[in-house]
Amino acid sequence: MQDPFVGSKYVGQWFGDDNGPGKFGEVHGLAVDPKSGDVWLGDREQYRLVVYSPSGKFLRTIAMRNLPCSLAFDPRGQLWMGTGQDGQIVRLDSNGKVLAALGKGMGIEPGQFIEANYFAFDKAGALYVGDTSISRITKFTPTAAAKK
Repeated sequence: MQDPFVGSKYVGQWFGDDNGPGKFGEVHGLAVDPKSGDVWLGDREQYRLVVYSPSGKFLRTIAMRNLPCSLAFDPRGQLWMGTGQDGQIVRLDSNGKVLAALGKGMGIEPGQFIEANYFAFDKAGALYVGDTSISRITKFTPTAAAKK
């Protein structure tokens, strides 16, 4: 199988490195909306999400109460965010409102995280969470009701 990026064409880039509309300081998470193609950035230390169009046009900033560490869209196209040291992975609507949460808070017990920095979904919707502070991967599987 040939690598799809061999011989690929450079398209462009955009920069943050500042505060204010369309700027970002520390991208700690990045996800592309499978429905719209919009690019979502988690600007961790500024407690915000910054959204761009696929071409890099600034669309909006969403202030968050939690540290945005990691971002991903699940197989149903729903946005999830790792909340840094809050010990949770949260499902968000398009305005940044928390709709659901996984995780039992900060800690090292089963279902807890110190810092859930990385996560990914498999095709079946199972969620794998990497906790960088305690070198552990945690797996969550969706309920039958959530798969509908």
